[in-house]
Amino acid sequence: MKGAGKRNRWISLRINDQELAELNKRFEATPYHHMSEYIRLLVFEKPVVVRYRSQSMDEFMEQMIVLRVELNAVGNNFNQVVRKLHSVAQVEKFGTWLQVAEEFQKELLDKVTGIQRRIDEFAQIWLQ
Repeated sequence: MKGAGKRNRWISLRINDQELAELNKRFEATPYHHMSEYIRLLVFEKPVVVRYRSQSMDEFMEQMIVLRVELNAVGNNFNQVVRKLHSVAQVEKFGTWLQVAEEFQKELLDKVTGIQRRIDEFAQIWLQ
């Protein structure tokens, strides 16, 4: 990048510990990844986006993330069981169990997909 777009000039600013703590606190409440980006917006009096999070939604999302991981594990384990049943399906006894397992698998995976979809919806709201 050449010319006006390249940022190659430095400005130093001295602040005390209390001011730094306040600046960090305000910066943490924004979606920006770099302090310099945040300060540039303040200096040039441009709008600063501040995000507000609900603590209850944060706690809910933490629990849902754990649940999603567990649901994925259950789904994967069940899928392995069905594959194993397919490998021994020639034995007559397993024919009935195979059919039941496949129906159960479809139901389980449908529910897991629905729960994952709902968790993703909450995650999108939470991340805004």
